[in-house]
Formats: sequence, C-alpha cells, structure tokens
Amino acid sequence: LQAIALVRTWERKQSGIGTTVSCKRRDLLDLPLADFVRLAPKLADAFAWVGDFLERQSIVRPADLPYKTQLVPLAAVRAILDTGADGLGAEEKTEQWYWCGVLGEMYGGSTETRFTKDVEQLVPWISQGERAPETVTEAFFFAERLDTLTTRNSAAYKGIYALLIKQGAVDWHHTDAPLSPGRLDEYGVDVRQIFPKTWFRRGNSEGLPTSSIVNKTPLSYRAAMDMTGAPSSYLSTMVAASDMRPEWFDDVLSTHLIDPDALRENDYGRFYRDRSKQLQELVHSAMGKRTMLRDLPEGNLR
Repeated sequence: LQAIALVRTWERKQSGIGTTVSCKRRDLLDLPLADFVRLAPKLADAFAWVGDFLERQSIVRPADLPYKTQLVPLAAVRAILDTGADGLGAEEKTEQWYWCGVLGEMYGGSTETRFTKDVEQLVPWISQGERAPETVTEAFFFAERLDTLTTRNSAAYKGIYALLIKQGAVDWHHTDAPLSPGRLDEYGVDVRQIFPKTWFRRGNSEGLPTSSIVNKTPLSYRAAMDMTGAPSSYLSTMVAASDMRPEWFDDVLSTHLIDPDALRENDYGRFYRDRSKQLQELVHSAMGKRTMLRDLPEGNLR
C-alpha cells in the first residue's frame, strides 16, 4: 500500500493535481479503490523485479536482507519508470543508490520522509541524469565501522556479507565454482569466523576485534566443520581434501579478500589490517563514491 501511495501521489504531482509525494497514513486511507485496482498489478510486477534485483546483489534469503523498508521506494520507482530502469546506466545507478542506503545505514530510522525523497530524486536521476539522491550524496562509511559490525542486527554487516558473495567468493569445501544465490541454502552458507573463537583463547588477538565482519566470511556448513584451531592447521586439512595444490587453494582464499600468507602464518594482526583495507575498497566500489575511510594504523585499529 505504501508503494501504491507513492506512485499515485507522484502521478498526481506530475499532473499538477497534487503537491507532494507521500505515503503517510492519510494517503493510505484516502486511496481510491479505482487507483488501487489500477496500480496494484504494476506494483506486483515491480516487486517481482525487486526480487530479481536482489538476487543480482546475491541477496535471496529473508535473513540476509539488510532493509525491508528500502524495497518500498525501489518498487515505486520501478513502477514509475517501468522498462526505463532496465538499461545498463539505470541499473548501475539503482545499485549505487541501493548500496549507499545499505552501507550508509540510511534506512535505520524514520523512513517515510526518505521514501518520499528517494522517489522524487531517484526517478529524475535515473531517467534524466539530474542530481543524485540524498541517499547517495549523504551516505558515508567510516573505516572504524568495520570493527563494530559484529551481528546481523546491522544492515551494513549483511551488506558486506552479500557483496563478498557477489564479487565471487569461492567456498573452501565446495571449490568447483564461486558461491551463487542458488547454492546458499544447498550448502548451508552462513557467516563463519576465519580465525575461530577457540584460537583466541590463547590470547592471540593482539588487542584487535575478534568477532567483527573483518574476521568473518560466507562459507558452507561443511567448510565450517573443518575450521577449528589455528588457520595453518585447518588449511592443511582443507587443501588435502580439495586435491588442489596449495597455491591454487591460495587463489580460493583470495576470493574472500584474504591474504593467504597471513592466514597460513596465523598472523592475525597482518590478516586483520589487510582485510580491513580490502573490505574498504569493496565498500567504496559498491557505493560508487569516495567515502570517509581512514587508513588503519600499523599497530592499533581503534
């Protein structure tokens, strides 16, 4: 209903009948039956497209969805633009807007005002090349945020998890091909700690965060079963099971934006600093803008 209200009020504003794009409670209560009947099929198609869009971002399971609310303006914009949102440039802008919203955690508070602004600003940006929406221009990701992304309660946590899959992460047990949306349930893929909790019992953290997204990556249940003790130990087991040469398995590790040498040497400080920088670049690429990411000092990340 909110998406329908956004489209209806956008149409009324374009025709000069209305003055604002809105989806407040009164807009839902005042929605004429005729407009609902007319727009509902368009929004149904739009939400189907949104599902396909999310799959292209490697987001296919409800638990992995960063924001449900962000899908409302996305569907409304799709319904307004229809096939005008299908071109390469349009897809790139839509992706940039989406990831700025997720990684900038722009949908964590009140959403109705942002719904309105995104519809009013995203449509002309995509269709006419006008100024980028505020969700894009105002989104920032600070490097130190990586240290505090520890659970699925954060949209950015889920976003980085999805981006790792999207950019081609290969599972450490099922090594035949990169992870794909269709394999996530089949392989029981979830966020797994790279340096296991048991390893840190010896006080090897060097004062760095141990449960942040920097020390986590998407891997299958079967791979996680082998990940006990020091990485140097479990990697030997994985390499033997894969029938790969060690240097080939290093390529698999690299698909997770991991320095293989740091992992094999159990060097958590080196691993953490390098992966933080690589994750920063992943975020920067997705947001399509230079974000406020500071260099991580050699000795201490905090």
